[in-house]
Amino acid sequence: MWGMDEVADATPWNHEQVKVTVPRPISWVAIRQVARSFPWHTSNYEGMSPRHVAELPEQGLRLLVMLFNLCEVFGDYPKVLSNLFVKLIPKPTGGFRPICLFRSLYRIHMKARGDLVRKWEASIGTQVQGFNNEPGRRITDAMYRNGMRGDLLGAKGPSYHGLELLRDLAKAYEAVRRPMLWEPATKHEYPSWLLRLSLNAYGWDRRLEMQAGMVGPSIRVTKGICAGSAHATYELKLYLLDYLVEAAGRFQWLKVSIHVDDFSLFVQGQHDDECLVRLEESANHMDKALGQLQMKQAKDKEEILATTDDLAQRAA
Repeated sequence: MWGMDEVADATPWNHEQVKVTVPRPISWVAIRQVARSFPWHTSNYEGMSPRHVAELPEQGLRLLVMLFNLCEVFGDYPKVLSNLFVKLIPKPTGGFRPICLFRSLYRIHMKARGDLVRKWEASIGTQVQGFNNEPGRRITDAMYRNGMRGDLLGAKGPSYHGLELLRDLAKAYEAVRRPMLWEPATKHEYPSWLLRLSLNAYGWDRRLEMQAGMVGPSIRVTKGICAGSAHATYELKLYLLDYLVEAAGRFQWLKVSIHVDDFSLFVQGQHDDECLVRLEESANHMDKALGQLQMKQAKDKEEILATTDDLAQRAA
Protein backbone atom coordinates (compact mmCIF):
# COMPACT_ATOMS: atom_id res chain seq x y z
CA MET A 1 0.00 0.00 0.00
CA TRP A 2 2.80 2.46 0.90
CA GLY A 3 5.45 1.12 -1.47
CA MET A 4 7.63 -0.23 1.33
CA ASP A 5 9.45 -2.50 -1.15
CA GLU A 6 9.99 0.27 -3.72
CA VAL A 7 12.97 2.53 -4.20
CA ALA A 8 12.37 5.82 -2.41
CA ASP A 9 11.29 8.71 -4.62
CA ALA A 10 13.51 11.74 -5.03
CA THR A 11 12.81 14.81 -2.90
CA PRO A 12 13.28 17.74 -5.32
CA TRP A 13 11.75 20.15 -2.80
CA ASN A 14 14.81 19.68 -0.56
CA HIS A 15 17.45 20.61 -3.16
CA GLU A 16 19.66 23.52 -2.21
CA GLN A 17 18.77 25.45 -5.38
CA VAL A 18 15.06 25.45 -4.52
CA LYS A 19 13.91 28.98 -3.75
CA VAL A 20 10.70 29.54 -1.82
CA THR A 21 9.29 32.70 -0.29
CA VAL A 22 7.90 32.25 3.20
CA PRO A 23 5.20 34.73 4.24
CA ARG A 24 5.11 36.68 7.47
CA PRO A 25 4.70 34.65 10.68
CA ILE A 26 1.27 33.85 12.00
CA SER A 27 0.02 36.14 14.74
CA TRP A 28 0.04 34.77 18.27
CA VAL A 29 -3.67 35.62 18.55
CA ALA A 30 -4.43 33.43 15.53
CA ILE A 31 -2.51 30.54 17.11
CA ARG A 32 -4.60 30.84 20.28
CA GLN A 33 -7.84 30.95 18.28
CA VAL A 34 -6.89 27.91 16.21
CA ALA A 35 -5.82 25.95 19.29
CA ARG A 36 -9.17 26.72 20.94
CA SER A 37 -11.05 25.51 17.85
CA PHE A 38 -10.07 21.89 18.61
CA PRO A 39 -12.39 19.97 20.96
CA TRP A 40 -10.87 18.77 24.23
CA HIS A 41 -11.45 15.15 23.25
CA THR A 42 -9.58 15.41 19.94
CA SER A 43 -7.09 12.60 19.31
CA ASN A 44 -3.54 13.15 20.53
CA TYR A 45 -0.96 10.48 21.21
CA GLU A 46 1.65 12.57 23.05
CA GLY A 47 -0.73 13.50 25.88
CA MET A 48 -0.98 17.19 24.99
CA SER A 49 -4.24 18.43 23.53
CA PRO A 50 -4.18 21.44 21.17
CA ARG A 51 -6.39 23.13 23.77
CA HIS A 52 -3.47 23.06 26.21
CA VAL A 53 -1.50 25.29 23.82
CA ALA A 54 -4.34 27.85 23.92
CA GLU A 55 -3.66 28.33 27.63
CA LEU A 56 -0.10 29.55 27.07
CA PRO A 57 0.54 33.22 27.97
CA GLU A 58 1.14 35.77 25.23
CA GLN A 59 4.94 35.54 25.51
CA GLY A 60 4.83 31.77 25.15
CA LEU A 61 2.63 32.00 22.06
CA ARG A 62 4.91 34.63 20.53
CA LEU A 63 7.88 32.29 20.96
CA LEU A 64 5.87 29.43 19.46
CA VAL A 65 5.08 31.60 16.43
CA MET A 66 8.82 32.19 15.94
CA LEU A 67 9.49 28.44 16.11
CA PHE A 68 6.73 27.74 13.59
CA ASN A 69 8.23 30.32 11.24
CA LEU A 70 11.67 28.71 11.52
CA CYS A 71 10.12 25.37 10.56
CA GLU A 72 8.61 27.06 7.49
CA VAL A 73 11.97 28.57 6.53
CA PHE A 74 13.85 25.27 6.85
CA GLY A 75 10.98 23.19 5.50
CA ASP A 76 10.91 20.63 8.28
CA TYR A 77 10.43 20.07 12.01
CA PRO A 78 13.11 19.18 14.57
CA LYS A 79 13.93 15.48 14.78
CA VAL A 80 12.36 15.15 18.24
CA LEU A 81 8.98 16.20 16.78
CA SER A 82 9.20 14.61 13.34
CA ASN A 83 7.22 11.43 13.91
CA LEU A 84 3.58 10.38 13.83
CA PHE A 85 1.16 7.56 14.55
CA VAL A 86 -1.15 5.84 12.08
CA LYS A 87 -4.48 4.65 13.42
CA LEU A 88 -6.05 1.76 11.50
CA ILE A 89 -9.81 2.36 11.44
CA PRO A 90 -11.93 -0.71 10.53
CA LYS A 91 -14.09 -0.25 7.41
CA PRO A 92 -17.73 -1.42 7.43
CA THR A 93 -17.02 -3.49 4.30
CA GLY A 94 -13.85 -5.06 5.70
CA GLY A 95 -10.23 -4.01 5.87
CA PHE A 96 -8.80 -0.88 7.47
CA ARG A 97 -8.50 2.81 6.66
CA PRO A 98 -5.18 4.39 7.76
CA ILE A 99 -5.56 7.79 9.46
CA CYS A 100 -2.40 9.70 10.34
CA LEU A 101 -2.26 11.29 13.80
CA PHE A 102 0.17 14.19 13.83
CA ARG A 103 1.47 15.90 16.93
CA SER A 104 -0.70 18.66 18.34
CA LEU A 105 1.80 21.42 17.54
CA TYR A 106 1.96 20.39 13.89
CA ARG A 107 -1.83 20.23 13.64
CA ILE A 108 -2.18 23.73 15.08
CA HIS A 109 0.50 25.04 12.73
CA MET A 110 -1.06 23.57 9.58
CA LYS A 111 -4.59 24.60 10.51
CA ALA A 112 -3.42 28.14 11.18
CA ARG A 113 -2.03 28.30 7.63
CA GLY A 114 -5.21 26.86 6.13
CA ASP A 115 -6.41 30.23 4.84
CA LEU A 116 -3.59 30.26 2.28
CA VAL A 117 -4.59 26.96 0.65
CA ARG A 118 -8.27 27.96 0.74
CA LYS A 119 -7.40 31.14 -1.17
CA TRP A 120 -5.51 29.00 -3.69
CA GLU A 121 -8.52 26.70 -4.05
CA ALA A 122 -10.81 29.69 -4.63
CA SER A 123 -8.50 31.07 -7.34
CA ILE A 124 -8.41 27.68 -9.10
CA GLY A 125 -12.20 27.48 -8.93
CA THR A 126 -12.50 30.60 -11.08
CA GLN A 127 -10.38 28.94 -13.80
CA VAL A 128 -11.68 25.38 -13.96
CA GLN A 129 -14.83 23.72 -12.61
CA GLY A 130 -15.02 20.19 -11.27
CA PHE A 131 -13.86 20.00 -7.68
CA ASN A 132 -16.99 19.37 -5.66
CA ASN A 133 -15.88 19.10 -2.04
CA GLU A 134 -18.24 21.66 -0.55
CA PRO A 135 -20.54 20.42 2.23
CA GLY A 136 -23.87 19.16 0.91
CA ARG A 137 -22.58 18.54 -2.62
CA ARG A 138 -22.46 15.11 -4.27
CA ILE A 139 -20.89 13.68 -7.40
CA THR A 140 -24.36 12.96 -8.86
CA ASP A 141 -25.32 16.66 -8.86
CA ALA A 142 -24.89 17.05 -12.63
CA MET A 143 -27.25 14.19 -13.45
CA TYR A 144 -29.78 15.45 -10.89
CA ARG A 145 -29.77 19.03 -12.18
CA ASN A 146 -30.14 17.98 -15.80
CA GLY A 147 -32.81 15.46 -14.92
CA MET A 148 -34.80 18.15 -13.12
CA ARG A 149 -34.36 20.46 -16.11
CA GLY A 150 -35.69 17.79 -18.42
CA ASP A 151 -38.71 17.14 -16.18
CA LEU A 152 -39.53 20.85 -15.97
CA LEU A 153 -39.28 21.42 -19.70
CA GLY A 154 -41.26 18.27 -20.46
CA ALA A 155 -42.53 17.93 -24.01
CA LYS A 156 -41.74 21.60 -24.73
CA GLY A 157 -38.02 21.08 -24.25
CA PRO A 158 -35.46 19.25 -26.40
CA SER A 159 -35.08 15.51 -26.23
CA TYR A 160 -32.84 14.76 -23.23
CA HIS A 161 -30.22 12.03 -23.27
CA GLY A 162 -27.72 11.85 -20.42
CA LEU A 163 -25.20 9.35 -19.13
CA GLU A 164 -23.06 9.47 -15.98
CA LEU A 165 -20.15 7.23 -15.03
CA LEU A 166 -19.28 7.06 -11.32
CA ARG A 167 -15.78 5.98 -10.38
CA ASP A 168 -13.79 5.60 -7.18
CA LEU A 169 -10.01 5.88 -6.96
CA ALA A 170 -8.36 2.96 -5.19
CA LYS A 171 -6.34 4.12 -2.15
CA ALA A 172 -6.07 7.62 -3.61
CA TYR A 173 -4.01 9.19 -0.82
CA GLU A 174 -1.58 6.28 -0.64
CA ALA A 175 -1.06 6.25 -4.44
CA VAL A 176 0.16 9.85 -4.73
CA ARG A 177 3.80 10.14 -5.80
CA ARG A 178 5.16 13.08 -3.85
CA PRO A 179 7.67 14.32 -6.49
CA MET A 180 4.79 14.58 -8.98
CA LEU A 181 3.19 17.22 -6.73
CA TRP A 182 6.16 19.57 -6.89
CA GLU A 183 5.93 20.51 -10.58
CA PRO A 184 2.18 21.36 -10.64
CA ALA A 185 2.64 23.35 -7.43
CA THR A 186 4.89 25.75 -9.32
CA LYS A 187 2.71 25.68 -12.43
CA HIS A 188 -0.53 26.41 -10.56
CA GLU A 189 0.97 28.68 -7.86
CA TYR A 190 0.26 26.44 -4.90
CA PRO A 191 2.18 27.69 -1.79
CA SER A 192 5.44 25.82 -2.41
CA TRP A 193 6.93 26.53 1.02
CA LEU A 194 3.85 24.98 2.65
CA LEU A 195 3.89 21.96 0.33
CA ARG A 196 7.58 21.40 1.14
CA LEU A 197 6.79 21.28 4.85
CA SER A 198 3.87 18.92 4.23
CA LEU A 199 5.84 16.55 1.97
CA ASN A 200 8.66 16.28 4.48
CA ALA A 201 6.11 15.50 7.20
CA TYR A 202 4.78 12.57 5.14
CA GLY A 203 8.29 11.14 5.16
CA TRP A 204 8.60 11.17 8.95
CA ASP A 205 8.94 7.92 10.88
CA ARG A 206 5.55 6.48 11.73
CA ARG A 207 4.18 3.70 13.91
CA LEU A 208 0.98 1.75 13.31
CA GLU A 209 -1.49 1.59 16.16
CA MET A 210 -3.52 -1.55 15.65
CA GLN A 211 -6.35 -3.26 17.47
CA ALA A 212 -6.22 -3.62 21.26
CA GLY A 213 -3.77 -0.70 21.43
CA MET A 214 -0.87 -2.68 19.95
CA VAL A 215 1.82 -0.46 18.37
CA GLY A 216 4.15 -1.64 15.63
CA PRO A 217 7.80 -0.74 15.00
CA SER A 218 8.84 2.55 13.46
CA ILE A 219 8.68 2.56 9.64
CA ARG A 220 9.40 5.12 6.92
CA VAL A 221 7.00 5.36 3.99
CA THR A 222 8.29 6.20 0.52
CA LYS A 223 5.09 7.37 -1.19
CA GLY A 224 1.64 8.75 -0.55
CA ILE A 225 0.11 11.58 1.41
CA CYS A 226 -1.80 11.20 4.68
CA ALA A 227 -5.51 11.13 5.38
CA GLY A 228 -5.67 13.15 8.57
CA SER A 229 -3.38 15.89 7.32
CA ALA A 230 -4.96 19.34 7.27
CA HIS A 231 -4.02 19.90 3.63
CA ALA A 232 -4.29 16.39 2.15
CA THR A 233 -7.52 17.09 0.23
CA TYR A 234 -5.98 20.21 -1.34
CA GLU A 235 -2.85 18.27 -2.30
CA LEU A 236 -4.98 15.58 -3.94
CA LYS A 237 -6.73 18.33 -5.92
CA LEU A 238 -3.34 19.65 -7.00
CA TYR A 239 -2.31 16.15 -8.08
CA LEU A 240 -5.42 15.79 -10.28
CA LEU A 241 -5.56 19.38 -11.51
CA ASP A 242 -3.72 18.93 -14.81
CA TYR A 243 -6.09 16.10 -15.78
CA LEU A 244 -9.11 18.26 -15.00
CA VAL A 245 -7.76 21.25 -16.94
CA GLU A 246 -7.02 19.08 -19.99
CA ALA A 247 -10.41 17.33 -19.86
CA ALA A 248 -12.25 20.65 -19.59
CA GLY A 249 -10.41 22.09 -22.58
CA ARG A 250 -10.66 18.96 -24.73
CA PHE A 251 -14.28 17.92 -24.15
CA GLN A 252 -16.68 20.85 -24.12
CA TRP A 253 -19.62 18.50 -23.60
CA LEU A 254 -18.11 16.76 -20.55
CA LYS A 255 -18.90 17.67 -16.94
CA VAL A 256 -16.39 16.27 -14.48
CA SER A 257 -17.16 16.27 -10.76
CA ILE A 258 -14.50 15.22 -8.24
CA HIS A 259 -15.46 14.72 -4.59
CA VAL A 260 -12.15 13.83 -2.88
CA ASP A 261 -11.50 10.40 -4.51
CA ASP A 262 -14.93 9.93 -6.13
CA PHE A 263 -15.28 10.86 -9.81
CA SER A 264 -18.32 11.57 -11.95
CA LEU A 265 -18.10 11.83 -15.76
CA PHE A 266 -21.37 13.23 -17.12
CA VAL A 267 -22.17 13.56 -20.83
CA GLN A 268 -25.19 14.69 -22.81
CA GLY A 269 -26.07 14.09 -26.44
CA GLN A 270 -28.76 14.44 -29.07
CA HIS A 271 -29.34 10.68 -28.96
CA ASP A 272 -28.19 7.60 -27.07
CA ASP A 273 -25.43 6.64 -29.51
CA GLU A 274 -23.82 10.05 -29.18
CA CYS A 275 -23.85 9.71 -25.37
CA LEU A 276 -22.16 6.32 -25.56
CA VAL A 277 -19.41 7.54 -27.89
CA ARG A 278 -18.74 10.58 -25.74
CA LEU A 279 -18.64 8.61 -22.50
CA GLU A 280 -16.23 6.06 -23.96
CA GLU A 281 -13.93 8.82 -25.22
CA SER A 282 -13.88 10.67 -21.90
CA ALA A 283 -13.43 7.44 -19.88
CA ASN A 284 -10.45 6.40 -22.03
CA HIS A 285 -8.92 9.84 -21.55
CA MET A 286 -9.32 9.51 -17.77
CA ASP A 287 -7.77 6.02 -17.80
CA LYS A 288 -4.71 7.34 -19.61
CA ALA A 289 -4.36 10.29 -17.22
CA LEU A 290 -4.63 8.06 -14.15
CA GLY A 291 -2.01 5.75 -15.61
CA GLN A 292 0.41 8.65 -15.93
CA LEU A 293 -0.30 9.58 -12.31
CA GLN A 294 0.23 5.93 -11.26
CA MET A 295 -3.29 5.75 -9.82
CA LYS A 296 -5.94 3.08 -10.26
CA GLN A 297 -9.70 3.01 -9.99
CA ALA A 298 -11.67 0.52 -7.90
CA LYS A 299 -13.42 -1.48 -10.63
CA ASP A 300 -15.89 -3.04 -8.20
CA LYS A 301 -17.24 0.44 -7.31
CA GLU A 302 -17.94 1.66 -10.84
CA GLU A 303 -21.57 2.56 -11.54
CA ILE A 304 -23.63 3.89 -14.44
CA LEU A 305 -26.57 6.29 -14.28
CA ALA A 306 -28.63 7.08 -17.37
CA THR A 307 -31.86 8.72 -18.48
CA THR A 308 -33.30 5.35 -19.52
CA ASP A 309 -32.77 1.74 -18.48
CA ASP A 310 -31.93 0.80 -22.06
CA LEU A 311 -29.15 3.41 -22.25
CA ALA A 312 -27.76 2.25 -18.91
CA GLN A 313 -27.66 -1.39 -20.04
CA ARG A 314 -25.90 -0.46 -23.29
CA ALA A 315 -23.31 1.62 -21.40
CA ALA A 316 -22.66 -1.14 -18.88
